[in-house]
Amino acid sequence: MKIIGDINERQSFDEKNAALVRAILKVSGKEVLCDSSKNIGRLAGYIRSGLFNVTIVNLVRDGRAVAHSNASKRKRMKERHKEMNLYERWIVAIKKKNLQHSALYSLYQWQRLNMKCLKIFSKHPYYHLIRYEDLADEPVAQIRRITDALGLKFEKKQLNFCEEKHHNLGGNRMRMKDEQKIVRDVRYLKGYSFIGWWVATLYLYPLLRRFGYPLARQVTKEQG
Repeated sequence: MKIIGDINERQSFDEKNAALVRAILKVSGKEVLCDSSKNIGRLAGYIRSGLFNVTIVNLVRDGRAVAHSNASKRKRMKERHKEMNLYERWIVAIKKKNLQHSALYSLYQWQRLNMKCLKIFSKHPYYHLIRYEDLADEPVAQIRRITDALGLKFEKKQLNFCEEKHHNLGGNRMRMKDEQKIVRDVRYLKGYSFIGWWVATLYLYPLLRRFGYPLARQVTKEQG
C-alpha cells in the first residue's frame, strides 16, 4: 500500500481550513457557510476532519439536459473561435476543459460523478438531494427544505442574490443581474433526435430512475 501525503500535514490543513471558515463567518456575521466549490474531495475533507457540522446539498439536473447544454456550448465556442484574438483563445482553452469531448462523454461524466456522490455521501445523516427542475419550478419550497434542515428562517430576499453583498469570484452570470428569476431551461427536450434521446436515456437509465426523471420525452405546449 502506498501512503500519499503525511497525516500531520492533513491535520494541519484541516485546522487551517477550519480557521479560515471561522474567520469568514466572523467577518460576515453569519452562522452558516455555503461552500459551492462542487469539489467531492473538499467535501469529504470537511466530513473526515470532524471539525464541521456538515449539511450536504446534492443538486442534480437531468443528465440528458447537461449533455445537451455542454454540446451547445461546444458548438458556440467553435463558431466564435475564428473571431478571437490570441489572448481570448488562450482563455477559452482553459475554460473548455469540460467542453472538448462529445455529448456521449458528457453523459459518461454525469453518470460517473453522480454515482460517486451517491456512493460516498447518500448515507450521510444530513444529506439532501434536490433536483434542478424542482428548484426552478418551486424555488421557495426547495430552499425551505434546506433552511428548515439548518434551523434557519426562510426569507424572500434569498431568492434575489444581488440584494446582499457578496464577494464571489465565480458562478452563474445571472448572479450579477437585477432580475434573478429562476426559469427552467427545456431546450434539450427539442434538441435530441428520436434515436439520440433514447440512446442517452438507456445509457443513464439507472440514475434517471433513481432521481425520478421520466424516460419519455415530455414537451408541453408552452415548450413546444
